[in-house]
Amino acid sequence: MKDAKLKTSGDEIVGEAVPSAEAGDANVKSNGGGARMERIAAYINESIRRSDGLEANLGVANGELMQLASRVTESLQQILARDRNESVTSDRCYPALDVLLRVHRQIDRYSQLEVKLRGQREARED
Repeated sequence: MKDAKLKTSGDEIVGEAVPSAEAGDANVKSNGGGARMERIAAYINESIRRSDGLEANLGVANGELMQLASRVTESLQQILARDRNESVTSDRCYPALDVLLRVHRQIDRYSQLEVKLRGQREARED
């Protein structure tokens, strides 16, 4: 692993960088998801290196959910591109869509909590 040069809005950053998106993940990268996965990896990298343990772990968990959402989205796109039969597609897609929506809802919750925690920390520092 190499050290990253990441700073965010005054956060103290400590530790080592985490690896970026897997180089062999051709399916994700072939559909433009490579840039998304790189951004998520950078977000996890920033998060894990925060000095506050709660903020760090919350950010990492949120980033992992973002990775999961990206992979579920990719799977859904593959199913829809491959299956032209509406009943087969519906049966295979609805459970994944439900999971995707739940994951996005949790990402939203964690993101709101991150903003709140950061605001509280910044208020204490002032």
